[in-house]
Amino acid sequence: MVGWISEFIAEGGYRSIVILMLLEAVVPPIPSEFIMPVGGLLARQGELHLAGVVAAGTLGSLLGAALW
Repeated sequence: MVGWISEFIAEGGYRSIVILMLLEAVVPPIPSEFIMPVGGLLARQGELHLAGVVAAGTLGSLLGAALW
């Protein structure tokens, strides 16, 4: 599971984090414990900004919660 999540985030960046966090709130089998650390790792490597990762994760969670 971590493999495809990593690839999806590496390809789509912040947009992928928003989508995955939204799905995590709606479809329980996708754990945020896999999504956000991958975003943090990419931020550490300089591919993303940490503030953007946090903002994308928050936005995705809020959108998912709004669906409920």
